[in-house]
Amino acid sequence: MSFLKRFSKSYVLSALLVLLSGLISVYDNVMNVIFYDQLPRTEQNPIASWIIKEGGVASLVQIKSVTTILAVAIMLALIKTKYKIVILPVFLFQIGLFFYLTFYVPDGSWFGDDFAEPVKMFFEFYQGKH
Repeated sequence: MSFLKRFSKSYVLSALLVLLSGLISVYDNVMNVIFYDQLPRTEQNPIASWIIKEGGVASLVQIKSVTTILAVAIMLALIKTKYKIVILPVFLFQIGLFFYLTFYVPDGSWFGDDFAEPVKMFFEFYQGKH
């Protein structure tokens, strides 16, 4: 319970959780760019699949970018309100998303042969290798 008490009183801790949530969303969107050609066939989210079908992968990347900025701005605004408790479940969901994006392999197992390859690809993207 001490984490929740600290979380409820600490602006910095809350802002850190918001920042990490936003970074995971950026990570997800970078994976969309890296796998641009494969995404129309492999996307598992039905809403994202619909967006890709209607407007292409570029539309999905643009929508995710704008909504990430909006979500981070809203969560930062919520830090000073009684509704800041919403930040914690969003962060936990984003942690789950990170593990899914990083460690899930298509055959249904976890931790394939190329353990954490997406993280490496993420950093290589910013080095201009993808």
